[in-house]
Amino acid sequence: MDEKQLGKKAAAMLESALKNQTSRFASHIQHSGKKIKDVQAKAKMKTSKRMDGNKQKYLRGIAIVLARHGFIQHFGIKPKTLRKHSERTRKKPRTTTYLFHTHYYKKGMKAQPFIDTAVTKSGVIDFISQELPKIRGEEIVLQIRKFLEN
Repeated sequence: MDEKQLGKKAAAMLESALKNQTSRFASHIQHSGKKIKDVQAKAKMKTSKRMDGNKQKYLRGIAIVLARHGFIQHFGIKPKTLRKHSERTRKKPRTTTYLFHTHYYKKGMKAQPFIDTAVTKSGVIDFISQELPKIRGEEIVLQIRKFLEN
């Protein structure tokens, strides 16, 4: 197993746990059509070129791809919070600039840390912390062996 396969397997484990946690939420759809239940986990890889010319992929992390209101659900909103007004510009079908107004969250919204729960229940941190050193250790031994043979 190389790091790319490890990343895909860990992302699949995390995505499964996240979908399990979000299944209890109502089917709320944001204006863009994104749902909280459409959560994804993607392995972030870095490609590096070695001295011998070969390319190697290294696991940099696992990103959680989720609609913005999913993160708001996770972290919550403090009571008596004021969302500031701002200006937006739309360029299609023609350039239009418009303001959107402030919104006052009187009661706020209680945080539901479903992402933390999913990460804990998936066991992905333990899996990566056990498998990644094995893979990188084998690679170091292999590189040393190649170096000594030449």
